[in-house]
Parts: sequence; C-alpha cells; structure tokens
Amino acid sequence: MSAELRYRALLLGNWQFPGARDELPDLMGPATDLTAMRIALTDHRCGLFRPDDVRVVENAVVQQMRLEVNTFLSAAARDEQVLVYYSGHGWQTALGELHLCAYDTDLQAVRATTVSAGEINAMLQECRAKAKVVLLDCCYSGNFRHKGAAGTASFTPGQGQAVLTSSQVGVLSLDAAGAGEPSPFTRHLADALRGAARDSLGTGYLTSEDVYRYVHDQMAEAGPHRPARSHELVGDVALARAGRPATGGVLDPDISARRLAAALGRPARHRSEVLAELRVLSERAHGDWRLLAALRLGAMASAEGDRSTAIEAYGAVAGAAHPRWSSEAGYELGTQLRAAGQPERAAAAWQAVVDGADPVWSVRAAHQLGRLLTADPATTPTGLRHLRRAVAEPAAAWHLAEMLRAGPGTDEARALYRRLRAAAAQPWSDRAAARLAELDHAGGAPPSPAPIADRPVPLDHAGGALSSAPVADRFAPTDRADRAAPSSVM
Repeated sequence: MSAELRYRALLLGNWQFPGARDELPDLMGPATDLTAMRIALTDHRCGLFRPDDVRVVENAVVQQMRLEVNTFLSAAARDEQVLVYYSGHGWQTALGELHLCAYDTDLQAVRATTVSAGEINAMLQECRAKAKVVLLDCCYSGNFRHKGAAGTASFTPGQGQAVLTSSQVGVLSLDAAGAGEPSPFTRHLADALRGAARDSLGTGYLTSEDVYRYVHDQMAEAGPHRPARSHELVGDVALARAGRPATGGVLDPDISARRLAAALGRPARHRSEVLAELRVLSERAHGDWRLLAALRLGAMASAEGDRSTAIEAYGAVAGAAHPRWSSEAGYELGTQLRAAGQPERAAAAWQAVVDGADPVWSVRAAHQLGRLLTADPATTPTGLRHLRRAVAEPAAAWHLAEMLRAGPGTDEARALYRRLRAAAAQPWSDRAAARLAELDHAGGAPPSPAPIADRPVPLDHAGGALSSAPVADRFAPTDRADRAAPSSVM
C-alpha cells in the first residue's frame, strides 16, 4: 500500500442460464450486485477505482467470459492492482473443482461451457499486476481456493493476492431475497468497501482482512452461511480507503503534527495516500491540527475534482469559528457549492464570511456574493451593495462598473473605470481604458452588458479592508506585493 497504484476491476454477472434452466434457475441478485459493486468501488470517499477503470459484463456466454478475464489480466501492468468479481451460479464437479457458469452453460458439457477456477488461477499466476483480488459470490465459491478435490492442496496466491468468497468449500450461497436486491454477501461486501468496515491498522486503508471481518460478522448474525478468504497472503492488500478511523480516540498533539507534516511532504505521485491520511487526520488529529488537515483535504479534494469531499472538509472548518482558517474555508465552501449547482447554500456560506469581517476573505466573499446576486434582477440591488463593499478588489470594481454603466450609475461607472485605468492591475487597467473609449465614442450611451454570470472573469486575489467611503474614493492603486493572500500554514 506504500506505492501509488492504478486500480482496475472486471465485474462479471450472470443471472440467466437458458441452456440449463432446470438445474440453474434464473437468479435475482446478480444484476443488482453488479450495480452495488460498481458504486462501491468508485465511491467518492472510499473508492480506489476510477469509473473508467471498472468494466461491467452482463450475461456473457462462456467464450466471452473467458476472453474478458484473459484480456483483462493479460493487459495488467506491474504498477496496477486488479480485481475480478463474479456473481452468478457456481458448479462443483465430482472432483470438487469450481466452475463459473455462463449464459450458455450446458451441464452435459461442463468443461466446455463454463470457466473453471483452474483456468482463472492460471491466468492470475501469469498476470503481472502487483496485487490481485478475486471476489466470488456463487455456490461452491470456497472451492476456488483449492486445486483438484475439495480439501486437498490449497491454492497458493502470488505476491499481494487476496481471494474472498461467499461460501466455504463445498457449500451453497444465498441469492437475493427479492428482485432489485443484492445478495447477502455482495450487500455486506459493498457496505464494507464504502466505509462500514474498520481500518484495523490505522493506515487510512481497508485491507482484505478488514473487509472479510466485516462481511463475516454481518453474515454470522444473519444465519449459518459464512464467507471464506485466502490465508496465504504475502502482505496486506488494500481494497478501499477507510471511511472512519479504527478508534474514536484523538491523536496526541505531537503525533498529529508529525503525521500531518509527513503527509504534506510526500511527493505528488502519492496523492491518493496523502488524501487518505488527511481524511484520518481531519477526524482524529488534535485541535487545530484537525482543522488544518481538513483545510488541506478540502484543497486537495477540490484539485482532484472530488467536490463532495471538498464541501464536507471546508464545511467542517468553516463551522469551527477558527480565527485564521474559518473565513478562508467558508469562502472556498461557497465556491464549491456554487460549482455544484447549489447557489442558495453558496450565498449563505459567503454571507457568513462577509459577516465575519476578515480583512481579506470577507472582501473576496462579498465580491462573489455580489456577482451571484446581480445575476438575478430580483436580488440585483443587494448584489450591488456587496460589490460596493468589495470594490477594493479590482475584479469587483470592474464587475460593479459593468453593472452600473448601462443604467443611471454611468457617472459612478466612469469614475471606477478611471481608477482602474490608473491602477497597475492587469487585465483590469486595459479593459477599463477600452471601456472608457467606448463610452466617450458613444456619448455615454453604450449597449447593455451581458449578465455577469455569463461572462466569467478570473478573480484577482487582491484583498482590502471593508469601508463605508464612497466607491470612487475607496478604490486606489495598490502594489500587488502589499496585497498577498495570507498563508494558512501554521
């Protein structure tokens, strides 16, 4: 788990067997099982797999099944972890060998119309992936761990290989209780992968043993059926990120500081591991270290496109009333909420920052809140008031002038353009000069501007104190070096 891996999965599910309907009745679980596993593996919080790296195959004939598994495992690189999952009917031969049934399985020709555990074992042994995982939800799936007759020589996994099965050797497995439901094994497996299992090692990852323990305990409570796993692992294989810490205890301050420093100091290629560690520290670190971990988690999750994690992390810091970081977190929270299509929540987040009167972040929040509100005629007057509060920012001054120039505020707009033209703040100075030329040419009657929301403009990260002075007097050229954003590093 120390190296950065690419995670790929092949999910196979068969629930119709028209060639052997008497012996292999249609199943209710596999169709839902595939959906549950795909969602769990790609879960935004705990999943290690990108959606594009999870392939789903439904009701395949035996030739396609064999080709899919062979192609998937043969294409694996050494820096990958591969996972093969099957839900459907399993068949046990007289020698105890497991066979996975296909859409066209004919039990009068079992070896020709099924995929045997021996075939898959051979493909796994030839697979170059650093870690290999097999998850089977079918009758007699426990036999996968054995060569030949049940109970004889055990299957020997390669380096970093894990096998989890829905049943013990020679035992049947349960189908779903009803249509649209997953099977018991896959339901508990998906729950475990989405964070229900405990991170027993405190690494920020759920190992195959963590997942097995959770599934075993859940199935034991429900009845006599028990899952099984391979006991010959070399090292631990991670199946998901931890959704919660192993214990509820708070880490010692020194440990919190060391772990956070170590996480933030790791190379960029270890981003997934850093994110996992920041998740743990944002829950368990001591005092301010917990908030700083959450702030960094929000920034990294945002950069990775994980908006829900960013919103959760920034929200935790924004609500903590920290004198240094809550305003910054609240501003970023509003940005994430606006991007997520939640303008009302974004407005509330920015308003809280404005009310906090932070000399930098309140100005920025007022600017964004003003832009948001002026996009709606009903809230334009309130939006203009916020833009006036943020006018020390060149970007806010520009947006305010653009709103005013088509209405009765043309004189105020001209004053703002002149100030911007005189300021050393590009691109606003050049834009203001061009706009003044347009106004002069048109005699002060320019065409109406497009709504601000339709004209995204990069933010100038300048700060400035709030003021009640007239707009034209409050904006003045300021050297950029004097307006640097504050650092959130302790």
